[in-house]
Amino acid sequence: MKLSKFILPTVLFLLIMTSVGLSWVIWTDPTWNGKSESTRTTNSTQTDLTKTAKLSEVYSPTSIIYNDDQEQNVLYSEKVNIIANIQKQMRKWEETSIVEVPVKDEKEYLSFLNEKNQLMLSYSDEITISLFNQVFNQQNKNYQTRPFDRIVIPRNNKRSIYLLSDKDKKVYEISLSKSYNKDKMIDEALKSGKFSQLLVTFKLHNNNIFMYYNQDFKVARFRYLVDKQTASKYVAKLLGQTNGSTVNIKESKKTSTYYDGSDRQLTVQNETNLVSFEDDKDTNQEQKIGRGKALEQSYDSIKNTGIGLDNIHFYRFNSDTMTTVFRSYIEGFPIFNQTKNGAIEVERLSNGGNKINFSLSTLQIAVPSGKADVTLQSTEKVLNDLVAAGYKDSDISDIQLGYRWVSSSDSDLVVDLSPTWYVRYKNEWKNYAGLLKID
Repeated sequence: MKLSKFILPTVLFLLIMTSVGLSWVIWTDPTWNGKSESTRTTNSTQTDLTKTAKLSEVYSPTSIIYNDDQEQNVLYSEKVNIIANIQKQMRKWEETSIVEVPVKDEKEYLSFLNEKNQLMLSYSDEITISLFNQVFNQQNKNYQTRPFDRIVIPRNNKRSIYLLSDKDKKVYEISLSKSYNKDKMIDEALKSGKFSQLLVTFKLHNNNIFMYYNQDFKVARFRYLVDKQTASKYVAKLLGQTNGSTVNIKESKKTSTYYDGSDRQLTVQNETNLVSFEDDKDTNQEQKIGRGKALEQSYDSIKNTGIGLDNIHFYRFNSDTMTTVFRSYIEGFPIFNQTKNGAIEVERLSNGGNKINFSLSTLQIAVPSGKADVTLQSTEKVLNDLVAAGYKDSDISDIQLGYRWVSSSDSDLVVDLSPTWYVRYKNEWKNYAGLLKID
């Protein structure tokens, strides 16, 4: 207790000093002035931003489930990146072929998910086998456009791994060139013991695969220092193609819009620090392209913006709107409320250009939260409570554990991350507590 009383004042002192430093940057920023309606120009120069993450990191799996011979658990850890360790080993493997495995029905598909003695790496949405090749350094050319969202690594089969698609209920078997010691890899990943585990089971709900958390459980809260970039850094990167190029600025009380006379413009919401960059140049390309190509191009788009991609992973792809959403993750769980639709959103425009929505605020350093862990109900209880409150069970298409991004009352340089259930109701993500009005 004495230690926590000492840590908190120290952290707050550091926050104050950081705030002063950032305030100085803002005051000396040549793009900063009053917010009355005006138009002016500035000379923009290229600025190096945070180094971006590789495609193999942004499109790495986000959760890991281990089935031993008795039970099935989600594994997560603040101290060790289990998925990265496994991915590193898998990139050394060589596959020889891939074939589709016949699946009789949904019950048989579920048996693949719940099979004992296997390790499963999961995505929050489907990627393609072509993207799998890039993420895991493989060369197989078959089934390139097929989507999947799970990788199953069985212990008792030395020369095969499996790719599974929850949506299509399809299974693909990848044969490896030799008998890699997968058991040793799994054991080494697990032996650190620096992780927590939650008991789960896969079940079918409204024809969708749900991962049920079998019992009530506790999850830690987090508090993070936030880095707020100035808009001028992105203006220089996205609009200032050469040193000394002229960028026009139109400012009002709510927004600041930067444009350079081409088809590109960057708009900042002054109160929320949300940014929208639109490159509307006609590329003579179709809006509708395949999922794999769209995901690759979305990564290229955010990489080229210079947005810091630490802990950012692929989250969702909407083929109707051609929109890819990336989110910040902590301990393998996505963070909501950082922006309206996600940490970063890339929309492919009708002429082949892009519109990118993101935030100037990014997580930097974890600090003591000073608050007790949050107890969350089991998945079954959550679903029952929603139905009892009048929500239609048939309109619930997904449910998952996530973190809610909340600005701290102590400082605008700190955010609190509180775990909660998120429910996809009528195709929109809703906070479970908010739906029940207990938030």
